[in-house]
Amino acid sequence: MLFRSALDAAEQMAQIVGDTNSAAWMHGLAENIRGNFVSHFYDETRGVFGDARINGKLSKSISEHANFAALRWGCCPKELANRIIKNFYEFHTLPDAIECQPFFMVVVLEALRKYGHTDLALNLIRERWGKRMLAAGATSCFESWTVNGSVQIGRAWCRERV
Repeated sequence: MLFRSALDAAEQMAQIVGDTNSAAWMHGLAENIRGNFVSHFYDETRGVFGDARINGKLSKSISEHANFAALRWGCCPKELANRIIKNFYEFHTLPDAIECQPFFMVVVLEALRKYGHTDLALNLIRERWGKRMLAAGATSCFESWTVNGSVQIGRAWCRERV
């Protein structure tokens, strides 16, 4: 999704400088990603997007990152977007979902705003920055939600989750 977003920015820059061929090429590539994203990454059983396809199989790993980036950058129909939002924040059916850290929350919050869920966005701000960070004594924004940060456990974790 970050590549998809970069294509949008590059298309706009190409338009500004009058490079219509590059703008059209980038637009086509971005639309191809948008058009194929759901069929490649949506897991109907869980009602969310998987994080990756590895050796042709959808990974078991799910995250706020993959799901809300897809919503934020328009790769998800509205009906699926609302289902994903409900599964993450209302139904709480995803106990193994990976939560994004503060730096990526702008994507989550923008996606929630885009689909009219500003109430949920405000709740996340209150919960994560308010209850977590401020309760831990933060006087500035932590790199992660906990004082000591998150543990990076590497590639073995990815193989186990496929």
